[in-house]
Amino acid sequence: MTSHPDIDTTGPDQETIAIDLREAAALQRAAAVLDAIGDKASYPIAVMEVASASQNTLIYANAETYKMLHSKQHAAKIDFEQNTQAMIGRQLWECVQQGQPQQLEEHLLVAGHDVWTQSIYTPILREPPLLPWVVISSFDISERKRREIEEIRNREIVIENQSHALAELSTPLLAISEHVVVLPLIGTVDSRRAQQIMDTLLSGISETSAQVAILDITGVSVVDTQVANAIIRAAQATRLLGAQIIITGIRPEVAQTLIGLGIDLGGITTCGTLQAGIAQSLQRSDLVLR
Repeated sequence: MTSHPDIDTTGPDQETIAIDLREAAALQRAAAVLDAIGDKASYPIAVMEVASASQNTLIYANAETYKMLHSKQHAAKIDFEQNTQAMIGRQLWECVQQGQPQQLEEHLLVAGHDVWTQSIYTPILREPPLLPWVVISSFDISERKRREIEEIRNREIVIENQSHALAELSTPLLAISEHVVVLPLIGTVDSRRAQQIMDTLLSGISETSAQVAILDITGVSVVDTQVANAIIRAAQATRLLGAQIIITGIRPEVAQTLIGLGIDLGGITTCGTLQAGIAQSLQRSDLVLR
């Protein structure tokens, strides 16, 4: 009886070994080609092996890639911030799923730096069970984006400064005597302007030690609940500072509007014209001083 040695069925068969050898040879050829291209390229080139949206491996990156990403050359892993890593994973997977090149503008947070790129993701779909690759060609546009952000920030500062200047011009406080100030209002009064009226009036009374403040609404285009409430709040706050307030510019149609809105101006002195209000305020300030 002839005996035969046991056959090891757990190891790789010849076909699998051949596939592995071909794959290794292919990887070596691909690496040589990528090195040749990447070394001469003046822009970042990287190759990722993609298993899923959350699983990908850096296969190759040229020196420009590491430089752009503030990383040590030949580092096995790039220090992306977590959200950036997830975003790149989703984009790699979408590129593989669509099977077509994708052109993207990306904002990357890496190694404590903000990096903006314009990138082209090009899929290389290989025969299963080999995983697909994605070649990423990038252009660093960080300096341009920083300039754009700075320009936007400067424009916003200019607009804000202009808004403040216009607000001051639209709500001027005028001192017509040592103890009388006038705040003429023109245009519309919204919630922001109502607060500004209050701030201007109270700071003006405090700084000038005025005894009488005149709030003239002759130039207010529309008198509604918001305007009426602003007037009442201004009158109440003025009294708390120990001064008196006179509302001028109460035209007949304004009076009807206030009545229709149910606004009670009882206890607040009103005058039809600014001239009448000034005359009364001067009399009051004289009486107060006596």
